[in-house]
Amino acid sequence: SPPPPVPRRARPRGHARARAMGNWACMPSVDDTDDSRSSTGRRRYLRHNVDHLIYVCADLKEGMASVERLLGVAPTIGGRHSRWGTWNALVSLGPTTYLEILAPDPQATEKPQDMFWERFEPSRLATYAVRTPLSGGATAFRTQVKRLASYDIGEPLEGARELQGDRGTLKWTICNTYGARAVGDGTVPFVLDWHDSFDKKMHPAQTAPRAGTLVSLTATHPDGPKFAKIIRALGSPVQVTKAPAIKLEAKIRLANGETVTLT
Repeated sequence: SPPPPVPRRARPRGHARARAMGNWACMPSVDDTDDSRSSTGRRRYLRHNVDHLIYVCADLKEGMASVERLLGVAPTIGGRHSRWGTWNALVSLGPTTYLEILAPDPQATEKPQDMFWERFEPSRLATYAVRTPLSGGATAFRTQVKRLASYDIGEPLEGARELQGDRGTLKWTICNTYGARAVGDGTVPFVLDWHDSFDKKMHPAQTAPRAGTLVSLTATHPDGPKFAKIIRALGSPVQVTKAPAIKLEAKIRLANGETVTLT
């Protein structure tokens, strides 16, 4: 008679599966890539879709110095945003994730058309962005989130910046409720679509100096649970727990193995 079948190891579920995932209890590894494409040929992004973190500060150079002291790597200047009167600096936190240091632009000569962010003091980790599930899919994603959570991610706005050294034009689409107070005081992310920037090796995570790897991202808010449905619809793996303080906290593993906290 044939030998009995070998029992398969059961896949952990619920809390057991969360424990098995270690630091990313609710978040697949930032190095867990997915290079597949949809039936239309558009690139699928990673299962983990946290695109970047935003650290706000009143003075960009001071913010850059603070981040360098924490991470041991000097950020590089990114560009200016005339629409919002801001400028930024960048460091990479892995192959698909980066940290943006954002501050008011002292050289802005025009009044901003609207506000991307309201308050730059005190310096802090203020919000984050997620990517659309498919490149070129901002409009379809907007429709999907409305259906799932009755939430509007905002009108898609095209943006572009010429990269230094004749490296081409970086293009993106940002969806944000411009001029309105950030939903969840920044604990609910806004949405970006980078089109073909990953294929062209032009995404900021690929071009900015590497400072480490994002290990985890957590958030607290007095009304945290009421944002859960929106955050799930956005595909964000970050859970907002109820607590008196509004706070985002990122754990970053440095090249030497040390893990530091950015808040």
